[in-house]
Amino acid sequence: MRKRWLSAIVLGLLMLLAPAVVSAHTGLKSSSPAGGATVDKSPGEVTMEFNTDIEPLSTFEVRGETNELWKVSGIRIEKDKMSGKLESGLPNGTYTVKWSIIGRDGHPVENKFSFTVKLSEQAQASQPASGGSETKTAQPEASTAPAAETGGGGKTMTIAAMVLIAIIAAFAIVRMRKKGAGTK
Repeated sequence: MRKRWLSAIVLGLLMLLAPAVVSAHTGLKSSSPAGGATVDKSPGEVTMEFNTDIEPLSTFEVRGETNELWKVSGIRIEKDKMSGKLESGLPNGTYTVKWSIIGRDGHPVENKFSFTVKLSEQAQASQPASGGSETKTAQPEASTAPAAETGGGGKTMTIAAMVLIAIIAAFAIVRMRKKGAGTK
C-alpha cells in the first residue's frame, strides 16, 4: 500500500514538472517595438532579447500587412540580443517580425510578433512616399517598449509531454495492480 502512495506522488510530481521542462527552450523575453504595441513614430531598428544566449545563425525579417518584405540590414547577435536596422521608415500599418533562432540548447525556434505604426498627420507628411517594389527600402528612430510574444509552438510540446506522461502513469498503475493481484 505504501509503495502505491509513493508511486502516485512521484507520478503526480512528474506530471506537474513536465510542462516546465518541455517549455525550457529559448523564447523571446522582450522586443522593441513591443509585440502588440502601437508606436507613433517609425522605428529605425528592431531589437529582441531572448531568455538565453542565441547562436550567430539566428535571423529575422519584417513584413507588412500585404506580406511585403521590408529590408533589414546589419543584423547583429550579441549573446541573448538580436537587432537590425530598418532601411526605410515604415508607414501606418501593422508589421510582423518573424524570427528564427538557435538557442543555447541547440534547438531551432521560430516565432513572430506584430506591432502597429500609427504616425501623426505631421509625421506622415514628412515620411517619404514608398515605391511599389517587393522589398521596401531611411531614417532611424527607436522605440523602447517591452515585448509580448505571440504564437503557440510550445503548447503542442507541452500537450505531447502531458499525454506521454499520462500513458506512462497508466502503464505503471496497471503494472502495480497486476503485481498486487499476484501477491494476494
